[in-house]
Amino acid sequence: MIRMWSGEASAMATETDVVKVLRYMAAAWPRVEVSEQTVAVYVMHMLRTGLAADALLLAAVNLVDTMEFFPSVAEWRREATCIQNEREVWYLTSNYRLHGYELPERLALPAGMAAMVLGYEPVELLGGGAE
Repeated sequence: MIRMWSGEASAMATETDVVKVLRYMAAAWPRVEVSEQTVAVYVMHMLRTGLAADALLLAAVNLVDTMEFFPSVAEWRREATCIQNEREVWYLTSNYRLHGYELPERLALPAGMAAMVLGYEPVELLGGGAE
């Protein structure tokens, strides 16, 4: 599924993506026990956001860096939504196509992170369509 905004397209997270990011977070907080019911609640709520998988993963990375305890659904969603919104503003205001700018570091995953956690590198389709 492709989500279109601001002339950009980004793959919306799938149930598998959400579960993989949850596993990453559970590994970062090893004392947390994540039950099947907890996973189901996180998946249901994160899928409702329509956010990109890489935004959810970057939000998780940020939360691992800044939170002492496992994040709630609302905390994870808030961080991921903030990242997605900042990206939208950046795409609208940066003239990145004209000048070839890359996403600022705070809005991009570290190299190889998506492949390690999600099992693939998200592809951004420029110009609002597939090439």
